[in-house]
Amino acid sequence: MSGAFAFTASAQTNTQPIGYLQPIDANGYASGWTLDPDAASQSIDVHFYIDGQASNNFVGTIKAAI
Repeated sequence: MSGAFAFTASAQTNTQPIGYLQPIDANGYASGWTLDPDAASQSIDVHFYIDGQASNNFVGTIKAAI
């Protein structure tokens, strides 16, 4: 089956989203990807924090589009 992929539904729920953030460029542009395995066909919110989430320095949210 050249070029064909088979996917099976997972019984897992409450799985942590995964993703990757590219280095932010000199103009402040950020790019990357994210996936919530429990809702793979849906766009999800990505939250941005300065100095990590534990710092409580929330700066914004953006919808990750498919």
